[in-house]
Amino acid sequence: MSLQVSCYTEYQKRHLQMNITPKLLFRFIEVRTCWGREDRHTETLRWFLDNGIPVDDLYDICMMSSSNEKTKALLKERKEKKDEL
Repeated sequence: MSLQVSCYTEYQKRHLQMNITPKLLFRFIEVRTCWGREDRHTETLRWFLDNGIPVDDLYDICMMSSSNEKTKALLKERKEKKDEL
C-alpha cells in the first residue's frame, strides 16, 4: 500500500481552483503585512520595499488600513526618500 502526500494544503488547493495567480497572492501578502501591529510586520514590509516592491504600490492602502505607527513611519520615510530622487 502506498501513501500519496499532496504538496498543496487544502487552502492552496482552493486558491488554485479559483485561478488566483501567484502575483495576486503575493500582492495580498504584501498588503496583509500592513495590517499587523507587531514589529515583525514592519520588518516584513521593510523587506518587501528593500527587495523591489515600489512604495507607491503599497503606500495609500497601507496608510489607510494600518494601525501600526512604525509601519506608517517606514512608509512615510520611504515615500519622502523616493520623492527626493
